[in-house]
Amino acid sequence: MKPGFYQGLSAADYDRIPALRSSTLKLLGTHTPAHVKYNMEHGGASSAAMQLGTAAHLAILEPDKFDTEVILSPFAEYRSAEAKAWVAKTEADGHIPLKKAAHQSVLSMRDGVYAHPLCKSLLQGEGQNEITLVWDENGLLCKCRFDRVTSWDDEVTMIDVKTVGGGPGGPPNLRPDRLRRAGETYGWHIQQAYYSRGMDALFGAQHRRFVFVCVEKDMPHFTAPLMWDYDSIERSKVRVGQLMAQYRHCLDNDNWPAYEGVAEMELSKWALPEVE
Repeated sequence: MKPGFYQGLSAADYDRIPALRSSTLKLLGTHTPAHVKYNMEHGGASSAAMQLGTAAHLAILEPDKFDTEVILSPFAEYRSAEAKAWVAKTEADGHIPLKKAAHQSVLSMRDGVYAHPLCKSLLQGEGQNEITLVWDENGLLCKCRFDRVTSWDDEVTMIDVKTVGGGPGGPPNLRPDRLRRAGETYGWHIQQAYYSRGMDALFGAQHRRFVFVCVEKDMPHFTAPLMWDYDSIERSKVRVGQLMAQYRHCLDNDNWPAYEGVAEMELSKWALPEVE
């Protein structure tokens, strides 16, 4: 596929584009090149949590597709052979099977997002959803997929919807300190810097906003937006450059090392609290 800005490309067609994606860089930053190679050859593991997140994205951003691609399960559990066969056929047909509770949770997450005034204004009105960018970095084809591109105070604003843990009974995950930890753990800063690199490559370097719309997976599904500060963004861009250089080196030399050498570790204080 040629470099460009594509709207209306399906998720399946996007996955088939043979190009570097942000999830590869995130994995390279937390694991080894060998993990990256394995993931590229075998694909990432799917899970019920990932299906729930995908369904929530459809409900929030593409409600018409949600009605056709998400199927309400007639089974309360998937222990029987009949239920397992139904799930397998539903997924093989390209649909997402959801039990009743999960289906209702997704709809409640959608309502929670649109109950937040700023998030609602960013997700409605003028803008484009599910935008694919493809660009060339010195012969290396790269790609990313925005949940939404819109405008906020006459400034180009990129939106990414995230579902996070939360709800009563524990620390509120949407407090800034908790959101920061989630963003750091899951590499949201790497994603933003990489996506911004794509926009700069196609449209020239300029200041753009990037907002993560974060919604709790659990009731009451409160929602909060997250933005990294300027210094964090600039340092993340440097890190992305380092990861891309490492990826390119592995690719050019077909060398994907795993763990090397012997690590000498120091025990933490909590492991030997009474030993002085």
